[in-house]
Amino acid sequence: VAAAAKGVHAKEVILSTGAYISQAVNGLALSTAASAANRFYAFPFIPAQTITINELAVEVTTLTAGSAHLGIYADSAGSPGAKIIGSTTAVDTGTTGAKAVAISNTTLTAGTIYWLVVWTSSAATFRSVAQGALAVIGLTSTLNAQYTSRLATSTFGALPTNAPATTLTVGAVPWLRMKIA
Repeated sequence: VAAAAKGVHAKEVILSTGAYISQAVNGLALSTAASAANRFYAFPFIPAQTITINELAVEVTTLTAGSAHLGIYADSAGSPGAKIIGSTTAVDTGTTGAKAVAISNTTLTAGTIYWLVVWTSSAATFRSVAQGALAVIGLTSTLNAQYTSRLATSTFGALPTNAPATTLTVGAVPWLRMKIA
């Protein structure tokens, strides 16, 4: 119990080399969600155990000509802050299927908040994690919905050194997978 309290993902999960982990915190069925051009989607990830990853991946389910960058940002007072690692070459959203980018071995420390990022140049549809399978990061002022991610509208380009200003949002988010090194 004490180990699981450090992070969202259960420490008892055996993470072997080549396995994937994502931001989903439970087993709700995956879905799909349309993105929008020039959207910077950020969602929290808190590992329960220290892991080293070497790949980021998403799945495009409905193509739209364009690209997406994948990255990980540090936390800055509850919002994405400085970039830790990210794709230097964007993945192609003009074809369907899994889209992966190799990254340098990156260690994510147990109990630390990280922000996983998918930044799109098009309105492609991605395999997504339902809102109910994401960590809750706040409640709306009317207390009738739970915030699960942060969003910015920002002209697409190379992943910035520091994340753009984001606002809290609700809804499904792209399913970003990290490969254990």
